[in-house]
Amino acid sequence: MDVITALKALTIWPAWQHYEEKTKGSIEVGKLADFVILSRDPTKGDPNTIDQIKVTETVKEGATIFKLTAEEQRKADLMHRPGRDGSDAFNRFLTAAAVYRDAEQLPAYLRQPGTLAYFRNAPHDRICLGRSMDDLVLAMIGGDGPAR
Repeated sequence: MDVITALKALTIWPAWQHYEEKTKGSIEVGKLADFVILSRDPTKGDPNTIDQIKVTETVKEGATIFKLTAEEQRKADLMHRPGRDGSDAFNRFLTAAAVYRDAEQLPAYLRQPGTLAYFRNAPHDRICLGRSMDDLVLAMIGGDGPAR
């Protein structure tokens, strides 16, 4: 997929799909002014480095709701800094959630520090992490109970 197609897939096409193309999806007079300012033009340069483009500002309904300051950049760098195992912060969070999920399913008498250490050091595959992600999504949308 080329860059222009990818940009349309995130802007014009969803507006059309939701019957909002008259007010959203492109920058035109009379449309809502929700947009981001990027650190570089995504249509220029190497398309394989598009993931390195930073959002420097977000404008919603005419007001800046995010601006990339030195402090915000420092926070972002901390989130992307790899841990001792090479994983990023979100992956470490999902792994911790998977450990908690595994331990929660044990009988109370087995929930001991040694057992928890075992689960912490055990490998967690994509299925296990996916279940943790399912639990997180259910919690955000108000679902009840863990995903099975």
